[in-house]
Amino acid sequence: MSTVAPAAAPPERVRVAWLDWFRGAAVLAMIETHVANTFLAPGLREAAWFGWVNWFNGLIAPAFLFIAGYAQGMSWLGKRGAFGRKAKRLLGVAAVGYALHFPWGEIAHGNWAEAVRVGSQVDVLQCLAAALLGVLVVAWIFAEKGRHAVGRAVLAGLSVGTILLAPFSANWSGGPVPVAAFLNGRTGSLFPLFPWAAFVFCGALAGAAEGRGTGWLLVSAAGVRVVAWLASDGTFFALSPSFFGERLAWVLALAALCQWLARGWTPRPVLFAGRESLVMYAAHLLIIEAVAQTGGPRGGCGVAGAALLFGAVLTATFAVAFAWAKWRARRAG
Repeated sequence: MSTVAPAAAPPERVRVAWLDWFRGAAVLAMIETHVANTFLAPGLREAAWFGWVNWFNGLIAPAFLFIAGYAQGMSWLGKRGAFGRKAKRLLGVAAVGYALHFPWGEIAHGNWAEAVRVGSQVDVLQCLAAALLGVLVVAWIFAEKGRHAVGRAVLAGLSVGTILLAPFSANWSGGPVPVAAFLNGRTGSLFPLFPWAAFVFCGALAGAAEGRGTGWLLVSAAGVRVVAWLASDGTFFALSPSFFGERLAWVLALAALCQWLARGWTPRPVLFAGRESLVMYAAHLLIIEAVAQTGGPRGGCGVAGAALLFGAVLTATFAVAFAWAKWRARRAG
């Protein structure tokens, strides 16, 4: 499998080209999703073509979470001594997620209850960090040789439990708001742990089996799709196991596609976006919000206008990420 080494990475870290390909593509698609959601006119969302766009955009967050889990799963056999360093990094990722939702306006108006609600909302970064911390704990407990299979079984149990408990977790109310925010969307969270953490857990299981090839991913995608079909009880909603299974199957298929593409095509901008995914994620959200708050046509763009804004946001995001990477490399050197 082809690999590339990032300029600023420690010598022992090796980047997997197809995984950076997949991560970078997911980041670029996420920028498109947020630009469309912010600036595209509501009337255009009723068109048939936007239904397909919206369906595709709905796969981006599951892919982003799956990729993070996959990367963690690949280091399943890592040493226990890395636990503290990895946990610290995950806490930093969660901190970035909370910082992006800091309730400046609510605090300025003295609305403290609303500030707690808004500030504790769980977005994709907090969900990712919490789920990866769970993977890290399981891997640490079962790090000894001969216990890896048990650890994978525990992780599979967590995946299934997270999926099956999602409809029940959705009805939970009460408790401290920051804790409740991880359980469901009642406080405004877009990515509570149930069921979204299961994409991370499934990614970690797939990553632990790294090296089996593209065919294995495709077979897994087909198997998951069949199980999702068999699990369907005639209802199809965002928290149902069948809905989760359908999205996971498509994510596995996309992973296989990126693995195949990376064998002969490794576009540098996409790989760069994959290596700098956290910076790209945070930067594009801040840029979109800055444009919207300074007179940008929130909900008032046609297709051409939204496309131009996408290009502008994408360019600015790459510029920020490139500057950050250069600064980090200079500091390290």
